Amino acid sequence: MTEYGYGMWTKWMRTAPTYLLTKGGWHSLARLTQNRNHGDAGMADRTLAMWVGVGFYHFTAYGSGNVNNVVNMNYDNLLDGEWNYIHYGYKLVNANTGNAVGWVYFSKT
Repeated sequence: MTEYGYGMWTKWMRTAPTYLLTKGGWHSLARLTQNRNHGDAGMADRTLAMWVGVGFYHFTAYGSGNVNNVVNMNYDNLLDGEWNYIHYGYKLVNANTGNAVGWVYFSKT
């Protein structure tokens, strides 16, 4: 496989339900894995993963034998209650090199 990715519309309501305020500062949105029997602890189990935190979306790419490559996309305080589209994908360029690209479309309602 030389290309893969995923995307989704989200409406983050961090401050709306009271119980979310007691959760941690990061929340997992999605991930792709290399292993059929995946687990949270394995580095290679997060081939393409996205989290949302207070003030940023977190895009990370792990792979067998690869280091953790991370890019954060900051957002302002207007994220709550807004629809946003998030995409994260990967394309193999040659046998040893590939590009991971993550982006967020921030709606303005």
